[in-house]
Amino acid sequence: MILIIFGIYALIAAKLQISRHYGLKGTGARIAGVVCIAFGVGFFALFSVPIFAITRAAGLPDGAAAAISVALQIVAFVAILVILVRIYGNAYAKPPQSQ
Repeated sequence: MILIIFGIYALIAAKLQISRHYGLKGTGARIAGVVCIAFGVGFFALFSVPIFAITRAAGLPDGAAAAISVALQIVAFVAILVILVRIYGNAYAKPPQSQ
């Protein structure tokens, strides 16, 4: 769900800024939004049942499975962002200092 929310925000705002000097603008942010939505939908379809099965088999409560799911989505979001910043460039990079 977190990936889907970030994806919708990126599509609407065409801006995905993580820190003051790191993020995407324009086309890169829109592509990140589409990738986040696609991965978010696929994440729930592919990994939600195995995560709950593994945590139940380990004797952990359902809350642990939800926490693992949220953590994996955040890791996936950061990985998607890092890869897309490498492809499309950092829109918020500091300008080089002239000497």
